Amino acid sequence: MVGQAIAVLARAQQDAVWDRTRAGNKLRSHLREYFPGFLAAFQHNREGIYSNIARVLLAAAPTPEQAHTVLDPPRQTVITTR
Repeated sequence: MVGQAIAVLARAQQDAVWDRTRAGNKLRSHLREYFPGFLAAFQHNREGIYSNIARVLLAAAPTPEQAHTVLDPPRQTVITTR
């Protein structure tokens, strides 16, 4: 009984990991097509596009045009160029 419960929980955890990986890959693919400057800006960050600052920035400026208006000039070039 306990062993079966552990197996169910382990499977649910593995499914969650696969779902997160799939969502991350899909996000990265969409950003590569639509907003490549965003990927470039976070390529040297250890957490990359999964970092807190990346999520906050993407929520505040989800398009290159919005990033251009939200950020100061030195960062605009890094984020908004293709």
